[in-house]
Amino acid sequence: METMNLNAIAKEINDNAVAHGWWEGGRNTAQIRALIHSEWSEALEEYRAGKPMDYRVCSNCKAPCMKEGCGDYESGECKLNEMEHKPEGIAVELVDGCIRILDYLAHDGFVFAEEIDDLDKLMKVCETLLAEPLTIHPKDSSLPELVDALHFYTAESSLEEYGNNALAEAVGLACLWIRERGLDPAQIMREKHEYNKSRSYKHGGKVC
Repeated sequence: METMNLNAIAKEINDNAVAHGWWEGGRNTAQIRALIHSEWSEALEEYRAGKPMDYRVCSNCKAPCMKEGCGDYESGECKLNEMEHKPEGIAVELVDGCIRILDYLAHDGFVFAEEIDDLDKLMKVCETLLAEPLTIHPKDSSLPELVDALHFYTAESSLEEYGNNALAEAVGLACLWIRERGLDPAQIMREKHEYNKSRSYKHGGKVC
């Protein structure tokens, strides 16, 4: 699985968010937390709709492009480059929440300490916290149980005694859950970040 330095990727993500106008005029922490909550809920909506963990939607088919007659279909596969398709799926929405957290942490000046400055290190530290109340076991927990815990950690970040550390734990927990399902959260995050870099200014006019 891909290694990922969290301080480095957080800076990349924040630099891209700034370049796309998302920090113009500033953002308050309530807005940031609300946007993070929205990503966890979007993962739940993908789950409810029976969608896969990670897939690409064809611009013509409005579904994974693997059928004849589609303008993007050629010789058994989609002829468009994979990065021209928006990454979608349960795992991708969870990673979107992580991306929003890393953007905020970098903008806020938060630095991951050496013992958790790599995604693998962070996930290992989070594994040691699973015996505490209101935590879950990523291997056995369902997506709704995970989302419930992620909402809790996100809300907990508003408390001074937890703050940004709760958000960092949410990243580790979401990525642990993804890894337990045989996917590489670092790879998914890199792919979604690269896609985000290609998007239009404020993604075509979104207000937040």
